[in-house]
Amino acid sequence: MDGARSGRDLLTYAVPPDLVSTMQLGDLVWVGVRKRWALAVAVRLHDDEPDFATRPIEAMVEPPLRLAPDRIETARWLARETASSLFAACAPFLPPGLAGSARETIRLADPLPTPSSLTVAQRRLVDFLRGRGETDLEAARAALGSSLASVVPKLESLGMIERSVSGGWKPPAPKPQRFVRLLTPIEVERAPRQKAVVDDLVRRSRLARSGEPPLVPLTDLLARTGTDHAVVGALARKGVVEEVTLARPIAVVSEPSEAVPTLTPAQAAAWNAIEASLVGRDPTPFLLHGVTGSGKTEVYLRS
Repeated sequence: MDGARSGRDLLTYAVPPDLVSTMQLGDLVWVGVRKRWALAVAVRLHDDEPDFATRPIEAMVEPPLRLAPDRIETARWLARETASSLFAACAPFLPPGLAGSARETIRLADPLPTPSSLTVAQRRLVDFLRGRGETDLEAARAALGSSLASVVPKLESLGMIERSVSGGWKPPAPKPQRFVRLLTPIEVERAPRQKAVVDDLVRRSRLARSGEPPLVPLTDLLARTGTDHAVVGALARKGVVEEVTLARPIAVVSEPSEAVPTLTPAQAAAWNAIEASLVGRDPTPFLLHGVTGSGKTEVYLRS
């Protein structure tokens, strides 16, 4: 595993029985690192039993996220070339809106054992959970006025309480984008900045295929005309233009990428020469010559 807060490159965790049949390479999971929960990526799965104690993976990120094998290999290369952690190198392939915080909850075990004796602090927590049911650990700490640092592990070892971690990611809300549309073209000779805006919108309307005045991004309009929003606002108050705000959805790509295409003999010959040069750190430049559609772009991408 490689995690966001591990402080090391790779850590080993045990896959719990309830995840054995579902967990795969590239899955994003929650793991315990010291006294905190951290996001981690499964970069290797094996049956070799280590000669040291391992902590179990706590939970899968919900909804599930999985990095394709080719993205993990790209991240390995990026980590080597930039001297960064593997998790940091995986970050560009993770979706926006990924939260690095987990929600830890505690609940009474079912059935609940009856130990011979409990401390006052342990009994208070048990009584609290009887009345509240499953509760955020932070909420229990606040309600009882205690860190519960030793209470929770002890009750857990006695089989009286169970802990779980949940958390995941939420796609970010669509970003609002502002547009301007021409309503009534008028002469504004005495206001050169307003005239520049109107002239630009008129020009775009003439080029529009639909014949309707197009929606023009406000930032684009201001950049092309060298004006500011105050000018557009003045035209809107005159009824010359209309300002429209639309939500622009943010694309989140979580599907595995397509398989790498097989090279043609000519592509393979070119790529083999370039790859040998890259491996040997030979600075000799290469010139790819080929007609349109011969596959030069694929060789560029691999380089």
